[in-house]
Amino acid sequence: MSGGIYDVEKARTDPAGASVAAGGGAGRPSQRPDPVRLALKKLIPAGSLFLPVFFITALWMYGALYQTSQHAHNLNVLVIDFDGGSVGAALLAAVRSLNGQKTLPTFVIANASSITHDEALHTVFDGEYWGAVFATEGATNRFEAALAGGSAAAAYNASQGLEYSGLEVRYPSAWSGVVLSALLRVLQTTAHIFNAQTVAPLLASGTALTPPAAQVVVNPLGSTYINLTPFSFGSRIVLNTIGFVYPFLFQFFFLLALNGIFTTSGAYRNLSLKRHLTLRLCISIPWTLATSLCVASWAVMFDESYDIKAKNFFALWAVLWIFSTITFDTFDILTTWVPPAFLAYLTINVIIMSVSAVIWPIELANRFYRIHYVFPSHATWSTMITIFGNGTVNRLYRDLPILAAWLVVLKCGVVLSLRKRAREGVAVAGGTAVAPPTQSAGERKAAPSARSLWDEEK
Repeated sequence: MSGGIYDVEKARTDPAGASVAAGGGAGRPSQRPDPVRLALKKLIPAGSLFLPVFFITALWMYGALYQTSQHAHNLNVLVIDFDGGSVGAALLAAVRSLNGQKTLPTFVIANASSITHDEALHTVFDGEYWGAVFATEGATNRFEAALAGGSAAAAYNASQGLEYSGLEVRYPSAWSGVVLSALLRVLQTTAHIFNAQTVAPLLASGTALTPPAAQVVVNPLGSTYINLTPFSFGSRIVLNTIGFVYPFLFQFFFLLALNGIFTTSGAYRNLSLKRHLTLRLCISIPWTLATSLCVASWAVMFDESYDIKAKNFFALWAVLWIFSTITFDTFDILTTWVPPAFLAYLTINVIIMSVSAVIWPIELANRFYRIHYVFPSHATWSTMITIFGNGTVNRLYRDLPILAAWLVVLKCGVVLSLRKRAREGVAVAGGTAVAPPTQSAGERKAAPSARSLWDEEK
């Protein structure tokens, strides 16, 4: 007897997990599965999946910024000689010496007789060109008149010889790093050529110059910058980088809290599809309005000297609300169909790919990344450029239909997702069913079979 008790106790405490089967199987050990081994079997496939997913996402982001300098020639800069003299000739010579390099924008020379000065600036404002550089009308005549001395020399302003223009609001980093640097190089080369072809022969000839005329020769040619869209406040670099992360974080964490609270409280049980849709709309509309207002407010609270008009602010709020709604619907669908173990990783990938579509001009990336044009983040940023620039680079004919198409497609996806929730009768928050809410005594009398139905569902 004592030996049998000892054997039973030994079987209960056996570290290998062996136990004695009850009835007819006495003495035959039954091995329990090792939980560590089971966990590793699940972890290894998960890790094997996460690594390539993150690797591909990183390739996407790095690829969008790979060798951007080699694609600078995809940006066009307008060049016009309104002078017709030695200043204009120096400008055209400088442009021709620099043109054709992949690391510089393509300089498009236009005929001065086919376009006016204001029309040329308007083509830059419309986004047809990323910048422009002009030899101003009468620049050579003013220089030659100043060489004679007198009032013309005293009134001579070297900065009136050349003009250059561009859009600071259109990808500020790309403007300053690619376009502006190229324009400044053209101006520097033009001044060097003008000095070599015009000023140096003048000095070599020994022509007598008055003191005012001598000052003109010392500084013969300069330039004036025409800022079509002043946009130089410090926080501008955040708008199309970190600023596009916040809408995703707002919606993702709010939906996690929403689904968790409603699931654990049993609010999703026995909701019809109609009530699901009504509840979702009543929650999503005010929430996305509030979060988009935050993002729009941050954009203008730290605008320094930049002054955004009231109508532009409400337009900015509207497009950010559309983008926030698209983001909310995206995560609403994902939280329905994607298991929680994969949800966080998928969310990070969505954020990275969306930001990569707005951080740098598509023209400076490989042709493959033209697909960014259909991303809602790119359409949103493109619209924001138009708003901040008071109508500049207007691509609303392309961006608004893209945003509308995303809204329609995602709303259909939300309906299917909520239909899945309604059919199940129990909220599926990351694929885990939760216990039903407690019932009062009256509810138990009215529905005595509720517990049994819940057990069947489990």
